[in-house]
Amino acid sequence: MAILDKQIHRNQLRLRILITDGCNQSCKWCLNDFQKKPKGVFQMINRESVTSAIYAYKRFCNSKKLPTLISFSGGEPGIHPKLSRFGSVIYHNSVDCFMINTNGTVLFRDDFDSFRTYRTEFRVSTQKFNPPKLQLS
Repeated sequence: MAILDKQIHRNQLRLRILITDGCNQSCKWCLNDFQKKPKGVFQMINRESVTSAIYAYKRFCNSKKLPTLISFSGGEPGIHPKLSRFGSVIYHNSVDCFMINTNGTVLFRDDFDSFRTYRTEFRVSTQKFNPPKLQLS
């Protein structure tokens, strides 16, 4: 699913692509309604859908002389089994700013390597981060 998102206080129109509605966490603060789905029941977007959404968005932004801002979110984008294939779509479309919204639990998977060479901003939510408690002696 792709959503156009007007950023308040800026003349920017971001394309937010939900590449999966699945997640490997169950954060209580999450605003995504699909988080209430049974575990293991989720959908993944395909490369053709991502490509066509980006192409249409780029044409619109070029016609209005707007910068291209694209973000991948979901659920957790890092659990998409074909995430690395989307990197070339971003690269070949010369996106001005690209963001991945992630919970960071799979940030070091090899699939993320394909994005590290592009102008990628990783936005990591640490709301559920729970480090071990320190014991003072």
